[in-house]
Amino acid sequence: MVDNNSLVVVLDEESRETCDMLGWRYFPGGRKRDDRDYVIETPLGSPRVVRGTLVDEPNLRYHSSEYLYLEVTDYCNFRCKHCGVGDEVVHLPITEIVSDGGVYITERFVEGLADALSGDYPNAVGYRRLFYGGGEPLLNPQRFGEINKAFASLDRTFRVVVTNGCSVPLDFEKFRDYVDQIGRPSHLFLTVSKEHMRQYRVLTNRLASGDYDLEDFIPSPAEAKEPLIAKADILDKHTKRLRNAGFDLEFLVLTLSSRSDTSFEEEIREAILREGTSNPALFGITVDGTRDPCSKAQELSIRTNGDLYPHCYDIFTGRNKIGIVGFLLGEDNGEL
Repeated sequence: MVDNNSLVVVLDEESRETCDMLGWRYFPGGRKRDDRDYVIETPLGSPRVVRGTLVDEPNLRYHSSEYLYLEVTDYCNFRCKHCGVGDEVVHLPITEIVSDGGVYITERFVEGLADALSGDYPNAVGYRRLFYGGGEPLLNPQRFGEINKAFASLDRTFRVVVTNGCSVPLDFEKFRDYVDQIGRPSHLFLTVSKEHMRQYRVLTNRLASGDYDLEDFIPSPAEAKEPLIAKADILDKHTKRLRNAGFDLEFLVLTLSSRSDTSFEEEIREAILREGTSNPALFGITVDGTRDPCSKAQELSIRTNGDLYPHCYDIFTGRNKIGIVGFLLGEDNGEL
């Protein structure tokens, strides 16, 4: 009997080949399949009918023991041409720096996942890297803080926020309070690209027009030619002050070159590898470009619709799907 409060995984047809190819432990892949139609409650709380083999004890603790990329929302206030999530992002107006309108993964899913990840797990490096992605994770700082705090008790886990940085305040005192509000993650990871810089300039122009109250978040035109770069410098200095005050917080910048001769998928992979050479403890990626520990089945990425992949790169490319995670609502009898 499946516990209604425990997460399950359905191995659909799309995930069959990947599970066999990678030899993922505790995922039976194409062997001994018993395909049926199931109704799964997704991380966003919506019912989803999927056909496949049910794994009622997927051991997510093992499969995320070195790396977990978790999409906490599919809402964003940016419209980036290079966005890896693409058409699956729900866009809010760019001037909504902080918004209550963004839909996040449910409290029920957060509690279920935190329970599934808790406890001891095998890990040669010694800690897990939990990357929060989206959408824009910090669109609603209060809601994000509730999610982040639910994972604060996980053993040996870095909690890293991948953000466009819009909602992070410029004033130091407000920044300190903000870090508390979002649950004191271990890393703030600001993504910088030509597209992000362009949209920051749009916000700066809106600020200059006097029609929008953005001065708490966006450097003024008089202060910076490139407001995103200026904000990155400000946040870096703020973080160093917090560390001197005893906060365990690191600030990193992921720079995307947006070269015309590369696809976004290739570009984000190159950027991750580049950062991995300078931050190997955070990324766990070898210099020669191999994806270890992915080959050991200790990486996992979760989309807001419940799709599972071995790595955030696979989310962007839509490859190597390994199943669908959620709460089992029952078998589909044609009612949905």
